[in-house]
Amino acid sequence: MGRRFGLGLAVCSIVVGWSVGGEAGNVTTLKLVIADEPFGYQPLIESFERQHPGLRVELTSITGADLSPKVVGLIAAGSPPDVVYSAARTIGEFIRQGVLQPLDSYIKRDFAFDLSDFFPRMLEASTVNGQLYMLPRGNQVDVMYYNTTAWAAAGLARPSPDWRWSQEFVATARKLTRDIDGDGKPDQYGFWSNGDWWWSLVWANGAAFLSPDETQYVLAQPAGVRSIQFVADLLHTYRVAPRPGDLTGSGNLFVQGLVAMYPSNHTATRTLALAGVETYDVVELPVGEAGRASRMDGAGFAIPVGAAHPAEAWELIKHLTSRESLASLVRERPLIPTRRSVALGPFLSQAPPPANRQAFLQALAYARSPFVGGPKWPELQQLLNGALNRVWTGEWSASQALAAIAPAVEGVLRRAPRR
Repeated sequence: MGRRFGLGLAVCSIVVGWSVGGEAGNVTTLKLVIADEPFGYQPLIESFERQHPGLRVELTSITGADLSPKVVGLIAAGSPPDVVYSAARTIGEFIRQGVLQPLDSYIKRDFAFDLSDFFPRMLEASTVNGQLYMLPRGNQVDVMYYNTTAWAAAGLARPSPDWRWSQEFVATARKLTRDIDGDGKPDQYGFWSNGDWWWSLVWANGAAFLSPDETQYVLAQPAGVRSIQFVADLLHTYRVAPRPGDLTGSGNLFVQGLVAMYPSNHTATRTLALAGVETYDVVELPVGEAGRASRMDGAGFAIPVGAAHPAEAWELIKHLTSRESLASLVRERPLIPTRRSVALGPFLSQAPPPANRQAFLQALAYARSPFVGGPKWPELQQLLNGALNRVWTGEWSASQALAAIAPAVEGVLRRAPRR
């Protein structure tokens, strides 16, 4: 489990209908590049083209870690896309390279456009230095998935909405860690994660990676050390989470029924559906020393610098984030829509599982983005992940690891962003 806490990116490229683009007769071709699978987009593109007879949209899908260099390369070659869709975590890197233009001027000129239906948390995740660089399409927040069959077999009631990390969670994880076949080794563990869920625990305990003004490194302070050590203790002290080699399974251990709890976002509902898993539900993450917290990641549409058709690109972005488009995407994709009206309607009305879909919207009220530091985030993330991997494997304590990277992190914070 240890090394699965880092961010994993599969590198592959899928090109859908990419051509030279531009204008042919009275038809203007808009280039849309997405860091995403293309399913669900074609109906939205067709409806946009019906509403705008003089416009055509050509879609390129680039999955994995290739988006930033591809977009930068297109701009350098004088052929930037008109609209680019990417995760919020890439904003800092794009801004560092001067790739995106703020959307504020488009919004200000468009008197008919209203941001009030958008969740404020989602807009914040797309904002850097007071400027909105992406109009969010959807969002993801972490909740706790749990295997209802495993809980019943252990004689456990469903999680209380106000359960706590240091109390009910640990006690529950111990009861769910079971040697079912009697060979002296657990066949089922109480907890497992393959993502950066630990951010939620850090914030819930009142800690943070950087100070509010993002000028100081503060994770090595006591609350941060306790939080990171707690994650390691789940592996090495409480033994309620599998270490590498503890289980013969690979891939998603929750899908395989080898673990009973699993923190993840709404994309896991698709993973579970494709695997035919139906005996699960979700609940908000446990409460920490300072309250509730959840990790948030978002994605949206932006206009690159040098786009050939920026006014038309703005019309496309508005269409892709309209109520009608988002309602269509919710039926096709595992996302929390950026508009309240769609979230409270089509999103919540989906058939279970999970039955408690409301937990995602409850978590959104207090969720936070971990992608701090603006353009400096990629460097900061590399330092942080390197230290944490040594904690997850048991090589270092949290105190040792967080102290060890302090000089390097502080050096990045003092230095102007690289270009």
